[in-house]
Amino acid sequence: MHIVHTKIGFNRGRRRLWQEGPRLAWAGFRPGARFTIVSDPERRRLVLRLSASGERIVSSRARGATVRPIVDVAGAIVERVFGVSDDRVRCIFRAGEIEVALAPIAVARASREDRLRRKLAEGAPLAVGSVFTGGGVLDHAIHAGLASEGIATVSSLVADIDADGLEVALFANPATRGAWVSVEGPIDEVDTAQLPMLDLLIAGIPCTAASRQGRAKKQQFAMPEADTEAGHLVVSYLATVRATNPAIAVLENVVDYAGTASAHIIRTQLARWGYEVFQVQLAGGAHGALEDRRRWSIVAFSQGIAPVAFQVVAAINRAGTLGQILEHVPADHVSWRRREYLELHAARHAAKGGGFKRNLVDGEARAITCIGRRYWKGRTTEPQLVAPHDPALSRILTPREHAAVKSLPADLTAAIVTGRSSTRAHELLGQSVVWNCFRDLGRAVGRAVRIAAGTGAVAAGTVVAELGQLALAI
Repeated sequence: MHIVHTKIGFNRGRRRLWQEGPRLAWAGFRPGARFTIVSDPERRRLVLRLSASGERIVSSRARGATVRPIVDVAGAIVERVFGVSDDRVRCIFRAGEIEVALAPIAVARASREDRLRRKLAEGAPLAVGSVFTGGGVLDHAIHAGLASEGIATVSSLVADIDADGLEVALFANPATRGAWVSVEGPIDEVDTAQLPMLDLLIAGIPCTAASRQGRAKKQQFAMPEADTEAGHLVVSYLATVRATNPAIAVLENVVDYAGTASAHIIRTQLARWGYEVFQVQLAGGAHGALEDRRRWSIVAFSQGIAPVAFQVVAAINRAGTLGQILEHVPADHVSWRRREYLELHAARHAAKGGGFKRNLVDGEARAITCIGRRYWKGRTTEPQLVAPHDPALSRILTPREHAAVKSLPADLTAAIVTGRSSTRAHELLGQSVVWNCFRDLGRAVGRAVRIAAGTGAVAAGTVVAELGQLALAI
């Protein structure tokens, strides 16, 4: 058996399948041999079989002293089976037979697009799943954004190595609770054959070696991909995309991830698999959140349902002040502390000409910087609240305040905070996203797919907004 992945071309405006060379002779299709064609439009397949009474003849041409056999099939018979748009086919050469069918990539693309269009036409819920789920903040936001566009969803997959985060996603998070399939463990050990087909795949690959802070701590690695904990996860992510075959894929990470080898591989491979790939940067402040966390995201649409451009609309309502979301913490509470060690740390850096200094805020602040998963440690560069009764004292935000600056709604905040220590709640929140950003991204995705499916009110191929981050296809 010999397998050839090739394209269907055009000749004088008609589709044409052309095969030439010794592979034909190997299968018995020598110059002058007769063959017949069996057409199977339902299975999108042509079978060429040698037959003494066949209506077709293998032709040939000479290259120097070598005579090369040629099989040339064109016109209506090709177009009935493969249409006028699909061009990637797989030819399987066997003794006396050549089977021509859509290439697996083309089959996968047609399947996911047909599935999405059918569900949207019927009003059936889209199957949404995620890997690297954590507590499911990203999932919750995108589900909410899709719902605001009238698109029903059902959680079909959650997967994470962190049992505590997965517990939140599977049993408490209103968006992902009761997911059809849940996987607890390293994503690179997952049997992808057990994963469900999805309409939308969400992922936030760990940024431990790609973020600036992570790179500073892991200077022994020449590149983020050298990190033994997370550098290889691009492979598992792409394997998940291939297995679940989503019509839409959303991936988020730190802004610096966009320049990594992993991101280049993801963009290129998704495009090869028939996706139109868009990139956007989102900032919490522009979407009405107090935490001005900045994230980079890929939004990949299967080419047959992709918009010409993709835009995420910024918030009209801006965030208020930090004081508006603060809980009451008594003046004598243990969380108000003098942190001389941080002052000394900042002073040492200042003496060396470094830029490190304490990140102190008060209730009048209208924006704060990014809060990470180790926030509970009270680190120098992450925001701490100055005590209104004594400027020498400060504290970190409470878990509920942390959720509020990330704009999490009340039901999701309760799912993460209730029954958990402050440390674990901060870790789950710190490795999540600004909820508003990805709610707005979910809205934009919903708008785009409704238009592509013919259920939107705006002309196909456009996504309209007055404000926002605009991404053109790469």
